[in-house]
Amino acid sequence: MQAIRVKFKKLGRTRYISHLDLNRCMSRAIKRSGIPLWYTQGFNPHPYITFVQALSIFSESECEFMDAKLEGEMPFEKVKELLSKQMPEGIIIEEVTEPLMRAADVAFSAYTVSIDFKDISAELLNEMISKMLKMEKIIIQKTNKRGIRDYDIKEYLQNANIEYFDGRIIIKAVLPSSPQENFNPSCFSAAIELYTELKPEIENILRTGVFNKEHEPFR
Repeated sequence: MQAIRVKFKKLGRTRYISHLDLNRCMSRAIKRSGIPLWYTQGFNPHPYITFVQALSIFSESECEFMDAKLEGEMPFEKVKELLSKQMPEGIIIEEVTEPLMRAADVAFSAYTVSIDFKDISAELLNEMISKMLKMEKIIIQKTNKRGIRDYDIKEYLQNANIEYFDGRIIIKAVLPSSPQENFNPSCFSAAIELYTELKPEIENILRTGVFNKEHEPFR
């Protein structure tokens, strides 16, 4: 049995595919490719594939990961070649490797978030958001297994790189992305709407990196 880790991009129209649909898509692609996928044992065998850090619908990503097990062995480049031929538009196989980290090691994700505003200059956007960042705390509400809780996201916004354009800002930030603490980058838009008079509308969310707690790239 051979363990493999598939790194792939999910771009364009595939951002409308839910995690469940992605799972089905990849399962069918592997079956069509002829790759000898290992199936679980028992009454209802199913292909063993798992995804590291499921991506929210409507988001794109440059660094998604799928783990699988194969019956026997196959060269990584051959797996990549066979899989790539079965991918729909927008899903691009980047590489196939041996898993070097556990999925549980993931602690952070990097994002680029594009947020639109109507009829407002870059200068005024900078002024209003800078004023918000001077507040002692920037609290948003987030739902978890224990219910609704308040979270202070000021440090994540302060550490972010924010570019200002007429009618638009681009935020590049790193957020917690572990089972214990996980933030969706839409929290930035929620905070701006709550603490300013601006009416933000998220244009796009792109995940650009996944890291462990030492901020090493996930592999």
